[in-house]
Amino acid sequence: MPKKPLTKQQKREKRKRKAAQWLTTYNGSHMVKAYRKKFNVGIECALRELEELGYAFTDQEKHNLCNGHTMTVPSRQTAA
Repeated sequence: MPKKPLTKQQKREKRKRKAAQWLTTYNGSHMVKAYRKKFNVGIECALRELEELGYAFTDQEKHNLCNGHTMTVPSRQTAA
């Protein structure tokens, strides 16, 4: 009998458990970018989950990360 697919809430909980273990071994300086790539989530989700795991970001850092992310998408579309 096949397993039931995970719900959105179950995926988030599983990802956060794995992320807590991963963060203990991560040594880089671009934590949000690495989190996004490792767990295949968006910038807002990465920021929210990292904050839930105990990392604090200032409003300026959040603003810079979110604006930098949204600024790159339109430039890629116009170049193609």
